[in-house]
Amino acid sequence: MAVDFTEYGIPLIRLVNLRRKTVTLEGCNFLSPEKVESKWSHFKLKNQDILISSSASTGIVSEVTKESEGSIAYTGIIRLRPKNEALDREFLKIFVGSEIFTRQIDALVTGSTIHHYGPSHLKRVTIPLPPLSVQRQIVAVLERAEAVKRQRHEADAQTGALLQSVFYEMFGDPVRNEREWNVVTVDSISEKIQYGYTESANIEKIGPKFLRITDIQNNGVNWDQVPYCKISNDEKEKYLLKTGDILFARTGATVGKSFRIDQIVQESIFASYLIRVSLSEKVDSNYVFHFFQSQYYWSQIQNTMVGAGQPGVNATKLAKIKIPLPPLPLQQQFARIVESVERIHDQQVASGRQIEGLCEGLMQRAFKGDLIA
Repeated sequence: MAVDFTEYGIPLIRLVNLRRKTVTLEGCNFLSPEKVESKWSHFKLKNQDILISSSASTGIVSEVTKESEGSIAYTGIIRLRPKNEALDREFLKIFVGSEIFTRQIDALVTGSTIHHYGPSHLKRVTIPLPPLSVQRQIVAVLERAEAVKRQRHEADAQTGALLQSVFYEMFGDPVRNEREWNVVTVDSISEKIQYGYTESANIEKIGPKFLRITDIQNNGVNWDQVPYCKISNDEKEKYLLKTGDILFARTGATVGKSFRIDQIVQESIFASYLIRVSLSEKVDSNYVFHFFQSQYYWSQIQNTMVGAGQPGVNATKLAKIKIPLPPLPLQQQFARIVESVERIHDQQVASGRQIEGLCEGLMQRAFKGDLIA
């Protein structure tokens, strides 16, 4: 289908366009309206269609809006619509985003060399179907639980905003560099800039933890959910993560985003869609990481992105990113503030996981019929 792409026309929805809640048209390709009408009109999306990835690992449930109505779904996307009024649309969305649904799908694709599923698998998935009024009550309860989760995430975002405010207060605006710090490139303050390891993830404990782009959510990692991979001892030494390492997404919807390894829970390596920057002793990794959240960093990243269909950043481009370099003692002072704030953040994360557990428990009860009397 790639040969059919045009500069404008009917939007083609790809996996990267599936966001939690709703579909985005940002960065999508286009198809000729004439060709769509003659070949693919039956794939046209309707307002409120539910879209999920046919990969058993994404967990993203997205909804078509009026803006994206009439678009075409690309290979790898499954469209769902309630067959009749006996099934509430919101109830269906919650179900296909639940662990109950995911576990059934995972069981059906176990042993498959390609971990994807399709209509034949979905026909074998069972969904509890209480009366419509009960479905709507369940939706109302779970939506309130989701609202509590959002409030927890907003508190986490405010913590990040606080540290950015402290960063600008201590170091000034990196764009203007009014304090005239020496400006250097990332490679000049790095011991190594390295792509990650290429291997298939495995839920079985066959090697070290295998950190992927998708495991990094809201600037955090739930290490209990990170899979494992097979790797030789010699290769493992090259990719072992260390405290202070900074990882970058080099492709996909989160390209350019960074994550700092602040502690090693257990032996872990990183996957090929990530780039690791191992910093030298000239700098403090907390300072460098927070610089990577600044507008100056992002403006440079936007200028270095390569590729049209799926923009990305390579190690060579990342190495040439410019960064103001304050004196190391000032960087270390900032790091102590970061550590204090992150202790509070760790408590927030623990609270957030409790809320996640409560929400999952409510969902389990809902689909067992125990939530609404």
